[in-house]
Amino acid sequence: MKLKMSESQFNRVKPRLTEENVSQYGKSIKPFFYTNKISFKGYEIDEITSAEVLVRYKIDIDLRKWGIKGISLYDIVGNPSIEVEVSYYVNEQLQTEIVNLPINWGMVSQDETTGGGVITVGDEIDFFLSNDDQGGIVVERMTLEVYKL
Repeated sequence: MKLKMSESQFNRVKPRLTEENVSQYGKSIKPFFYTNKISFKGYEIDEITSAEVLVRYKIDIDLRKWGIKGISLYDIVGNPSIEVEVSYYVNEQLQTEIVNLPINWGMVSQDETTGGGVITVGDEIDFFLSNDDQGGIVVERMTLEVYKL
């Protein structure tokens, strides 16, 4: 559907269209996994790797008549799970297995860096892993660098 309007009509409608100045952005970032003394199937983990993770986030600009009051980055989310490759040794033989790791994006903690002249998320995310009661691998916490003005 196309809608034709004059410039003056557009200028009258524009404030309603941009009342909420929130934009969503996305970035692919490299995951790092910290496996301090955890196991997989009862064996010590050698390494956990994954492809880059797509993270989406919102940036809000708080506009006033006199200018910009503030800019905030929030609502950092990604897929509800990521596919990881777990490497572990069984009788000195390296084994690898693909595992789906559930992610709770509500628990991501932000390490804020200011003064860089940019608002975005960093290029890496840290996943700190542990074992649950059944011996499965779970995300204990996550840390992501966030750049703010």
